[in-house]
Amino acid sequence: MKQHLPSTSASTPRSKLDPFMEARLLLASIVESSDDAIVSKNLDGIVTSWNRAAERIFGYTADEIIGKSILTLIPEDLQWQEEQILAKLRAGERIDHFETQRRHKSGGLIDVSLTISPVRDDNGRVIGASKVARDIGDKRAADEARLKLAAIVESSDDAIVSKDLDGIITSWNKGAERIFGYTAEEIIGRSVLTIIPPELHHEEPEILRNLRAGNRIEHYETRRMTKDGQLIDVSLTISPIKDPTGRIIGVSKIARNISDIKRAQEALIQSEKLAATGRMAATIAHEINNPLEAVTNLAYLLVTDPSLNDKARHYAQMLLNEVSRASDITRQTLAFYRDTTGPR
Repeated sequence: MKQHLPSTSASTPRSKLDPFMEARLLLASIVESSDDAIVSKNLDGIVTSWNRAAERIFGYTADEIIGKSILTLIPEDLQWQEEQILAKLRAGERIDHFETQRRHKSGGLIDVSLTISPVRDDNGRVIGASKVARDIGDKRAADEARLKLAAIVESSDDAIVSKDLDGIITSWNKGAERIFGYTAEEIIGRSVLTIIPPELHHEEPEILRNLRAGNRIEHYETRRMTKDGQLIDVSLTISPIKDPTGRIIGVSKIARNISDIKRAQEALIQSEKLAATGRMAATIAHEINNPLEAVTNLAYLLVTDPSLNDKARHYAQMLLNEVSRASDITRQTLAFYRDTTGPR
């Protein structure tokens, strides 16, 4: 049957209780109101007491579980643990924060942290054990989620960095090491200004001002400096880090090296400029080609005019040569612009 706490009758004032009994009542009240499962068993592993938190965590009422083996709660593949636990308890040892799994009445597994202590009689002989079991399922899930996030951060190709509100770097992933050249040991504890070119140091106070106001900065393009002094183009996404109360305690930065993209963009812009220049040159060449042909014809007529003296004919020939050369340049310009088979 379920063990009941000692009670007092209405006719027995609390002030007249035996101090020892009052202390026991207080302890019993603490056990019953605990959020952790507090269970006792004898050295044969038979459950002898069971508080309300144990009922909530494991699903069994006190009437259902008291008198049954503690193995009722232990998954089959972990029942070997019980013999080791009992051996330690018989030797008078205490077991602290032992993380394992136990089975709920419904059959589901629960992650628990156990603290197990020997129970002694008045002569100091170990006669049983008390267990405090804390459900750490949420904690285990949170730990696993944090580990997954840490693995994602560590394996990212982008630099993922955190700093405090004084601009001191507090974390540094492998991507940051690859992009900036500093190892975590070299850079953590140093100012983030280490990787900011001197002429851009003015950016940092403005960034911190925005973050203290709770603002997020996305895809901010700027330049940063590697360990060997090389300047690289980066795109930054900067977010505030908040504690559980919502207070901003730091900053996280994701930096992507966009130097190759910038070079490709600059090459494209240069190519477009050259194409525009080519179009303009072709238009000019086309416009001046017709007048040049007329001048060429007139120069030819002068050269072949029999009425000219030798000096005038010589000048006319020079004019024809230069006009022909200018005409050839315009034809080449037009041919270069219109040619789509390949560069010349």
